Amino acid sequence: MAHFTISEAALGDKLKQASRAYGLDTTKAATAHAAKSVLQALKPHLPPYVVVGGLAFDPKLRETEDADIVAIRHVSNREIQTAFKTVAPRLALQGITLKDLSHEPREMPMEYGEAVNRWRVQATTGGIRTNFDLDIGYANGPLARTTEPTVSRRIPSIVKGLPDFHGYIQPKSTAAAQKLLAVLMQPASDLRVKHLADLVHAELWPAELNCDVVAKEVARVCAQRGIPLSVCQEDPEALRWIIMARLEENWEKDGAERRTGKTMFQAWTDVGIIWAGVHEELRNNVIREVRRPDYRPTLLHNIIEAPKHEVPAYKPRFWRQKINIQKNIQKVCFIPPMDQPYFLRATFRSPGEIQ
Repeated sequence: MAHFTISEAALGDKLKQASRAYGLDTTKAATAHAAKSVLQALKPHLPPYVVVGGLAFDPKLRETEDADIVAIRHVSNREIQTAFKTVAPRLALQGITLKDLSHEPREMPMEYGEAVNRWRVQATTGGIRTNFDLDIGYANGPLARTTEPTVSRRIPSIVKGLPDFHGYIQPKSTAAAQKLLAVLMQPASDLRVKHLADLVHAELWPAELNCDVVAKEVARVCAQRGIPLSVCQEDPEALRWIIMARLEENWEKDGAERRTGKTMFQAWTDVGIIWAGVHEELRNNVIREVRRPDYRPTLLHNIIEAPKHEVPAYKPRFWRQKINIQKNIQKVCFIPPMDQPYFLRATFRSPGEIQ
């Protein structure tokens, strides 16, 4: 894209024609093109990053209006401001005019994991207003290493004659695991259907994607973000129809049925089948891990399996009890404190017979 130039009017016409041809929303298609062009131009000015979210899918199948990336370190506001000033003239030659960028990022706290910094980008693409959010997260360390290798991939453009988008893109198994967890942890007040629609959209996922790899990614994402594995129940409450039925109205409004070709009830059935396979692999992975010859118990297992010490019996401070058993005669003696008179002495030969 560095050596590609096109006028703003020509780009606008091409985007409108492509949107009509594929049945896409023109504004969303133009916004996705602007976001990809910005990320492509920012690549030399930012630390290495991975593209996640909606931009990681084929734009013909998945519409989006946001740009989400995960960098290997925190990206400062100064780096972003300097980078946008540098790439603005280059983007203008590609028919994209950057109007404004938020002066400070907005920190988006997450329930689990690191917070995400969000910058608001205002731009026009081919004369079409294309404002989008640029979300930059941070992930590093052993737990940030995905099961499948993260490689540079190329996503074809919807507009004929425009260069394709290429870069390091999140593996499909990681995307599937994150969307599964998002559906399982979706609160009752959240009526969005995009995660569920993406999960049951068969054309978004490669045929070779299996539940074993997704299960490993579910466990890794939970460990990385500190998500308790208790959300991965065999029969989660979030997947029950009485809970899922609240999304039926938005399923029709957002066009999820048109994109996926499935009704809400069919989507609920499919996601239940998907989770059953992933949960089975999660259980099998735990069994295989424990049965490995080089398996070492974790600190938590050592604490649980540590020998329990008996708690000493409570001894009264002022009373002493002495029990003498001689054949069939049992004597129970209560010795009061020295400052109180001896008041009770009972002997009995058998239970129930007291003398």
